[in-house]
Amino acid sequence: MHKRAVLISCLLGLTAVRCERYDPKKPAPAEAHVLPDYIKALSLFMEKPTTDFISSLTKEEASAVGKAKAETVGNGFTSELLSTNIGKYSASAKAKFDQMIAALKNMLTDVDERTREALHQLHELTSNLEKTPTKEQVEQWIVNGASIMSSLTPEEQATIEKDLPHMGSIMLHTSFLKVKNTADSQTVIRELVEMFNQHLIIPH
Repeated sequence: MHKRAVLISCLLGLTAVRCERYDPKKPAPAEAHVLPDYIKALSLFMEKPTTDFISSLTKEEASAVGKAKAETVGNGFTSELLSTNIGKYSASAKAKFDQMIAALKNMLTDVDERTREALHQLHELTSNLEKTPTKEQVEQWIVNGASIMSSLTPEEQATIEKDLPHMGSIMLHTSFLKVKNTADSQTVIRELVEMFNQHLIIPH
């Protein structure tokens, strides 16, 4: 089982998966093998700093992040607010979160303001997903995300493809940018699961 889908399940709060520090030498928990396809698909949008952050969390830190996320969603979500709320529960988790945000920002040094705003909108969409998103919510997330990304110029999209390896691979190798409705989302989910299974995007 790919660690990426297990990690995003922990982050989003899927109770079927135990949120423990990742150990590549340990087999994935049995529950991980039955993660739904839409969660596998959603997990591929995560860039390396995010997966590194999640895999570094102890059980206590993961719990702190979960509490802070629940407290932050729907309250004018920003990374700064989430960082502050994480700090209420765990100083070490806050430090790791801030390090992740800094790493993600470093990946975006070449993007213009319009592209940065589009990525911020996508981040807000992701952050405001329900703790345990449904298939329908993920399908709608894909519709909304595709609308944001497809509004960019070819030059702006090329910058994302260069600087964000995972999003770039999805934009290049699937019909993500052509999504207009949830029926299209279902097609993209199937494409992403195929990528997931074929290791076209390699989890770090």
